[in-house]
Amino acid sequence: MKPFTLYKLPIVLLCLGGALILAPQSRAQSEVAPDHFDGTDSWAAASAKKAPWQRAKPQSAQASLQARDNKPATLALEPVAARSVAAPRRSDARTSASNLPNTSWPNPVVPVSGFSEPFVLRPPRPLLNLSLFYPPDLDYHRPVPLSPDARNSSALALLRIGVGLFFLIFAQYKILSTQFTLHGGFQFWINKFIAEGGAYPFMVSILRNFALPHATPIAFLVAYGELAIGLALLLGVFVRPASIGGLIFMLTLLFSSDYPGSSAPLWQYFGASLSHSVFALCFLTFLLGRSDSAWSLPAQRSKV
Repeated sequence: MKPFTLYKLPIVLLCLGGALILAPQSRAQSEVAPDHFDGTDSWAAASAKKAPWQRAKPQSAQASLQARDNKPATLALEPVAARSVAAPRRSDARTSASNLPNTSWPNPVVPVSGFSEPFVLRPPRPLLNLSLFYPPDLDYHRPVPLSPDARNSSALALLRIGVGLFFLIFAQYKILSTQFTLHGGFQFWINKFIAEGGAYPFMVSILRNFALPHATPIAFLVAYGELAIGLALLLGVFVRPASIGGLIFMLTLLFSSDYPGSSAPLWQYFGASLSHSVFALCFLTFLLGRSDSAWSLPAQRSKV
């Protein structure tokens, strides 16, 4: 057993030597497929092998750089083909300048130590489209104050709408009920104006000789006239014709029912007529101004 133990080590060495001699010769991974270099070869062999992009012509490399410069921004550094800088000629000074690395933004070519090819520095690309999680960037600004003309138009339109609502209220009970038009309601008020002395002296004969004999048609004219004036003022259509009709109607009522008496001072004439003179001034304002320039159907139609 001892002689066999002594010969064990030489036998193992002989077997290993024979295996090395008889085994096929292997090559480095970089020699077999340079594109799949995994670090098994030495740096000397790796640097000796010439990269495919280094075998390209200088003209194609420069065109590739220019094409990459025009691309949109990407996420990180991207390797580009190395420039083969030719010896500058004295006849053309631009050749040497064109072969220098492009350091202008947005795609500067930056040489990196330890690598045989430069890198193109590009702006970072966002990993997520964060614009989906944020509201759109609207152009907010402070509200512009209205001009004096716009304020006046709005105030006049508000007054027009208010007067129109009043006349709609006046008209609804005359139209919905037949008491005013068919059952003596109009005649009651005319007789009251005459009996109580509310009518001006020149209006008494008109009320007796014209209004009372034609009481029913005049009652319908008053009821539906108030309805038409109210709708016109509320919607802002035919404002001036409605204002003319309303002004005539208010003056008729003023002279028919607001007489303070022959011995009354001057101020009582105005005080007694407030229930009709204020509306008459409103209709005069609508007639002279442009109360339909705001908050009306014609104004909305002009915007469309």
